[in-house]
Amino acid sequence: MKKDIIHPDTFIAAGCEAEIYAYDKKTVLKLYYKKTPINQIEKVYTKYLLLNKINEICTLISRGIDPMTQRHYHLLERIDGISMKEISDKGSLQLNIAIKIVVKIIEILIKIHQNGIVHGDIHGENIIINNTGVVTLIDLSSEEKSKHDDIVDICKFFHEIMYNNNSLTKEIKDIFPKKRDAILRRYKNMEQLYIKVIRFIK
Repeated sequence: MKKDIIHPDTFIAAGCEAEIYAYDKKTVLKLYYKKTPINQIEKVYTKYLLLNKINEICTLISRGIDPMTQRHYHLLERIDGISMKEISDKGSLQLNIAIKIVVKIIEILIKIHQNGIVHGDIHGENIIINNTGVVTLIDLSSEEKSKHDDIVDICKFFHEIMYNNNSLTKEIKDIFPKKRDAILRRYKNMEQLYIKVIRFIK
């Protein structure tokens, strides 16, 4: 792993929890953890290390402590693309497009779960699509979550991008229940959800 050296003159932009920098000829995301206990940060760091070989997970470059604020951070390779929230903010997606995106995310989560890892924070802002259609997940949660939480989040994410529910058939609504209890009664693992959804790929 590269040594983390970030100079002030490489600063590009900032948000409430992250800053963007130029670093080693790349644009990177410096993700801060404001109130996260150190043992939780360590868990996130370990998750990223274990998943660094999965292309669809944002690559961890380094971590450190900001000398000015003493906030812990992770340095992640920034994905050039647009978040699913930005896309869905422009309007509810067409069903066939939404299904293809959801299937891709489920496939990534199956890989993650096979490595014994949970993402724990699946929503539109943590799903990036580049200009060639490649989907990448960012920002693994520091909280203790289960694989069931990822299943619940995927169903909620579907409704996040398909909020024009009038266009959904009863069959589709049954596959993606809105309530947590209904989701967990239906799906014990991500593979079961995948089998239900993949049938609708055209």
